[in-house]
Amino acid sequence: MTDTPNLEWDDWQVAWRGGSPATAATPTPQAANLERRLMRERRAARVYTALDVFVAIVFCSVGVYALTQRRSLPVVVWTISLFVFTASALAWAIWNRRDALVASAGSTSDFLAALRVRLERRERVPRFILRFAAVEMAFGLAFYAIWSPDWLGRAAKIYGVVALCLAAWWRWYLRRLGRERAQLDALGPEPDGPASAGP
Repeated sequence: MTDTPNLEWDDWQVAWRGGSPATAATPTPQAANLERRLMRERRAARVYTALDVFVAIVFCSVGVYALTQRRSLPVVVWTISLFVFTASALAWAIWNRRDALVASAGSTSDFLAALRVRLERRERVPRFILRFAAVEMAFGLAFYAIWSPDWLGRAAKIYGVVALCLAAWWRWYLRRLGRERAQLDALGPEPDGPASAGP
């Protein structure tokens, strides 16, 4: 793909910095603040990714241990589901953070655009987690209904508590992202055209 220069972005960057094209290349406090914020998000993304990999290893180890202890059909089905859910969650988390794990941008407008992309991808997190939890709960209830009907009531209560906690987290997370979007909007207008987040 060719990298076509976007003069509109350059004009917007100059206007946002409040300077002329001749002084646009001079770093400003705003640009430095944006760069620092982007680097903080990059470090956090790397830490979260390392934690995700560690937790995935722990979950898979639990599954392997369960298989070595007992190879009945319920244990095999549960272990396979553990591997599938863990792999899908880990793959999505890394894919959704891919922009934060690469090199930083080089200009004020690029920093702001990168932060907007990061925010848009973080706004996908609650939807993914709720859908993931719903599928896992449906699988868990079906699993208990088939192989441990006496545990079905307790499992339903546990899943109910988890659903309430997820609902509270959903509200808190969306408010937090709303504040961050307001901060980014205050730094400059969002560019017109297709969304910058990409696929």
